[in-house]
Amino acid sequence: VSLQGALWNSLQLGVVCVLIAVPLGTGLAIALSRWRGRVEGPVNAITLLPLVTPEIVVGASLLLVFSQAFPFIPRGFPAQLIGHVTLTVTIVVVIVRGRLLLIDTSLEEAARDLGARQVQAFRMVLLPLLLPAIVGAAALTFATSLDDFVTSAFLSAGADSETVPMKLYSTARASGSPAINALGSITLFATLLMIGIAWLVMKLFGTRAAPPASESL
Repeated sequence: VSLQGALWNSLQLGVVCVLIAVPLGTGLAIALSRWRGRVEGPVNAITLLPLVTPEIVVGASLLLVFSQAFPFIPRGFPAQLIGHVTLTVTIVVVIVRGRLLLIDTSLEEAARDLGARQVQAFRMVLLPLLLPAIVGAAALTFATSLDDFVTSAFLSAGADSETVPMKLYSTARASGSPAINALGSITLFATLLMIGIAWLVMKLFGTRAAPPASESL
């Protein structure tokens, strides 16, 4: 695959990963913050497990799962996408849950008392307060997916599913070229840009605690 093809594969994976991991992680974070029960601790541990597991272990485990348990899932883009979502959904959960800890639950209760339905209270009260964390999580998710090498390499179907990190590694081992240097610079710039956006959003908005319900009424 050409350099442009590798860049296109990485951008596709990153965008689709954001579209799947961010809503999934946001919903999971809200559920975990509101759910109280005996299985709360184990569920939290399982959710955070990909964050503390070495990526080579995650990649090898996913390869075995797709080759043994789910052989109908083809290697390449589908398998790589599932692998990236598995890695990044934890990032979304951690960031969104951190923001939820700063939001006064009485705000939603006040909205419900004033006649708003549960969906309306979520859309008009909770979602705007979570938006900075969601934007920051989306930026970090895209940067993580764009920069991933190990999982993408394990789940690749060959040259047609090479991503930018894989292309940089394979080409740099053979012979360096100005095109490879330019592609590496673009990847580094894009990753730093996404991290910078996430940091800026969280710095400006993410650390602001929601006002108490008495002040908002």
